[in-house]
Amino acid sequence: AGTAFAQTGALEEIVVTANKRSETALEVGSSIAAFSGDSLERRFILSPDDLAQVVPSLELAPSTHGTPVYTLRGVGYNSDAMAIYPAVSLSLDQAPMSFPILAARTMYDLERVEVLKGPQGILFGQNSTGGAINYVAAKPGEEFEASVTLGYGRFNEIRASGFVSGPVSENFGARLAVDSRVRD
Repeated sequence: AGTAFAQTGALEEIVVTANKRSETALEVGSSIAAFSGDSLERRFILSPDDLAQVVPSLELAPSTHGTPVYTLRGVGYNSDAMAIYPAVSLSLDQAPMSFPILAARTMYDLERVEVLKGPQGILFGQNSTGGAINYVAAKPGEEFEASVTLGYGRFNEIRASGFVSGPVSENFGARLAVDSRVRD
């Protein structure tokens, strides 16, 4: 899943950092699923639960206390403690998220998501026996950009997200992103 079929009928090439360097998903020597930020929006992948629905062999189940338990290729660590080290490592912009609960609100304003299957201990440490999930946040661009997305769902659920991005000075850019969900 290194390429995504774009709405224009052409294949979209996704550059990933699965091996800690930029390369196309087709050049990565391990099993990987990658989704661009636009692809995530088009498929309405708004949460880690939604991601588990589209990535084969990725499962996400809540423990008794609500902490998510990630399982890749059948390898996971099912515990109900909130501060347990997982068997699938999670990171945001190469910074490890030590506990799975930290990834609960990471599925907005992303450049891409990479799911690496199988042991990733050499590059991602001891807590990646099942695999690794890399969230890559969108970066500020050289031009001013802004976007707002609103949604309404069951039980009066209202979801709003948006961002403002652009240059602050000649050598400095900034991006502010917000996400809100409210429901009865």
